[in-house]
Amino acid sequence: MLKKEFQASFDSLHEILTLVAVQARECGFQDSHLSRLELAVEEAIVNIIHYANLPKTATIKVSIGSTAQKQSLKVIIEDSGLPFNPIIHGKIFNPSEEVNPDELGGYGIYFILVIMDCVEYKRENGFNIMTLTKHVKESPPLL
Repeated sequence: MLKKEFQASFDSLHEILTLVAVQARECGFQDSHLSRLELAVEEAIVNIIHYANLPKTATIKVSIGSTAQKQSLKVIIEDSGLPFNPIIHGKIFNPSEEVNPDELGGYGIYFILVIMDCVEYKRENGFNIMTLTKHVKESPPLL
């Protein structure tokens, strides 16, 4: 499993997503599935940077690896921000309902939960640890 630490800032986002893309391609992801995987990871990282109340010197640890048969890719994201379990905070998105602009937010978590095959969260030793798993197979449409 590849492990790397990044500055918890938007300046690190591109480098994190590039690392995920390289590992996903090595695991066998095609472009259409890769873009979904990148969207889920981007949403997770942006939420941490934007909402975790981290000090300017904080880092985000990202670990990426595939199963032995390269049937799935696992991305583990660790931060020392405020405790936050994204699994219980995602909003349900209904494309037939009008969205009130004053109530935007929370839909990124919904997309993470829909895109990924498995999303796990735990709080351990002062760290939020989110594990995102995606299988290398055909994915259903987002909506």
